[in-house]
Amino acid sequence: MGGRVAHGMLIGAFFSQLIGMHLPGRFALHLSQSLDFVLPVRAGDELEISGEVLAKQDATRTIVLRTEARIVGGDIVARGRAVVKVLR
Repeated sequence: MGGRVAHGMLIGAFFSQLIGMHLPGRFALHLSQSLDFVLPVRAGDELEISGEVLAKQDATRTIVLRTEARIVGGDIVARGRAVVKVLR
């Protein structure tokens, strides 16, 4: 990897924060998360974490999100899908 890199699950924690605080926010239960690590993250890199709703199931109160982490102004470093249950 050519030097020190951040642990990949740090990005997973950022996805968890996105879901629990912003999308959909409070009263959300993060059921599952897939992750593909594309490039390493190094100390000092600034990341942009995003999510996009791909599907919504009213009967089960679940949503599927596309999740993505990228270096600000640069390449994608991780991507995946999350399944979230909305409790309220």
